[in-house]
Amino acid sequence: MSNITLPTTLQSVVLDTYTRTKNATTVDVQTVALGNPIAQTSASLASAASLTVTGLEDASSIAFMVVGTYVATFAFEVSNDSTNWFFITAVRSDSNTGETTSGALTNQTRAWRANISGFSQFRVRCSAYTSGTANWILAPSPNPFEPAPFIPSTALLASAALIGDVSNAVRTIATNAMSRFRLVSAATTNATSVKATAGRVYGWQFSNTTAAYKYVKLYNSAAAPTVGTTAITDTIAIPPNSSVTWSTTIGVHYAAGIALATTGAAADADTTVLAANDVIGQLFYS
Repeated sequence: MSNITLPTTLQSVVLDTYTRTKNATTVDVQTVALGNPIAQTSASLASAASLTVTGLEDASSIAFMVVGTYVATFAFEVSNDSTNWFFITAVRSDSNTGETTSGALTNQTRAWRANISGFSQFRVRCSAYTSGTANWILAPSPNPFEPAPFIPSTALLASAALIGDVSNAVRTIATNAMSRFRLVSAATTNATSVKATAGRVYGWQFSNTTAAYKYVKLYNSAAAPTVGTTAITDTIAIPPNSSVTWSTTIGVHYAAGIALATTGAAADADTTVLAANDVIGQLFYS
């Protein structure tokens, strides 16, 4: 039979010895070994210093609390060599919130628990001190701490950022839908500012009611283009008496804005005016 060395917290415990009764074929043995509690530590912080508990090789968790009249911020850290310290997540007893620092506290009475298995040292470090004295009680335990699922201490603030969003849907308006610009050509080049800020083009459908090619030109511009001069981003050629349709789910980015014009020829410098109703259709954007 092999000898098993008990942890330090159990080495002073006397285990009962059982002997099989004469002529009995079996014996039921149930031995319970209760470990010695690991001593808790009480101390105070009245400056930007640290409270350190060592000799935690047999501890699996630690509970700690603060009371007093003070203004300070505290960090929770573990180490095995007194040199390299690492943040550890502690769970607040009052809200099941996980945090590696206390945040700025003023005269707050608060308690936390943390799993420290595998580390021999734990400390509360005063990372920002303003005034007063914070009184701490730190109680290591050989028992593991099994918290309920906790939420991060830093709230996810409402903003334009969509954390974890993997959808390709339009995101620029509250209704989560794209917008439409409807074109019925006038007897001009129809130079128009569709959107005066950055946006995306998701598609178009244009019809040519004439017997010659017509062209819709798109511009990365916050203002209506100067046809023949403003740089063109996309040229859409519409065959005679036909329609063109195109779409994408992710959109094409226009950093400055979205603008549109129509011409009777393909050249970038062309300024040929269309007749009324030559081109009819719509541009989809956000």
